[in-house]
Amino acid sequence: MSKLEITAIDARNFKRLDEVRVEPGDGNRHLLLIAGNNTAGKSSLMDALTVVLGGKDALPADPVRHGADKAVVTVELDGGRYTITRTVSGRGKDIKTSLRVVGPDGPIAAPQTWLDGIVAGRFLDPVAFLHLSAKDQRQVLLELVGVDVDAIDA
Repeated sequence: MSKLEITAIDARNFKRLDEVRVEPGDGNRHLLLIAGNNTAGKSSLMDALTVVLGGKDALPADPVRHGADKAVVTVELDGGRYTITRTVSGRGKDIKTSLRVVGPDGPIAAPQTWLDGIVAGRFLDPVAFLHLSAKDQRQVLLELVGVDVDAIDA
């Protein structure tokens, strides 16, 4: 499978988020800066992305915004060629989650297995990253975003 890019994320009633949609511009989708004041929802957005790709094991303790019945997070890959939707309902021990992935040929039969296959090795562990030397951190980031700077370094 070719490299898939996230072209949009839509999160509704997830943690602090009421409704947010992020569509990175065409200029540079390899790196997206998420910034804002404290309690603006930056971590909630990152958690939403983690949950939709990582599965129910990645769920935070209280994923559904208080006052809502369910949370829905949708990620579009390659301009909507693939759509991943995770729905979360309930609280505490009664949390339920469902996943639907639709591709060019329709719904994918084993969606979490498909996601695990495309996501493996594409995210970094922030704690492990912080323990790397500055040189190794640079190399990890360059590999993650797919930038080759050998010509510049030479």
